[in-house]
Amino acid sequence: MDQHNHSSKPKVPELTAAEKLFVETQNQCALCGSALQITVETYLEDYYLREEAECPVCNVKTRVKNHKMH
Repeated sequence: MDQHNHSSKPKVPELTAAEKLFVETQNQCALCGSALQITVETYLEDYYLREEAECPVCNVKTRVKNHKMH
């Protein structure tokens, strides 16, 4: 029996400190540190996605962005 681990998943590299900080700032409230609630709406007729991030604790909308789909 083969005792080697043959995982079919590709190995994901560790995030750098700068990458971890970026992910944290995108997903946590800058005021209280709570996890942001992120909603996305699609507007297929215009090929846009609308992203909104809001803190459920502070009730502050931290981000509203429109992203063009290619």
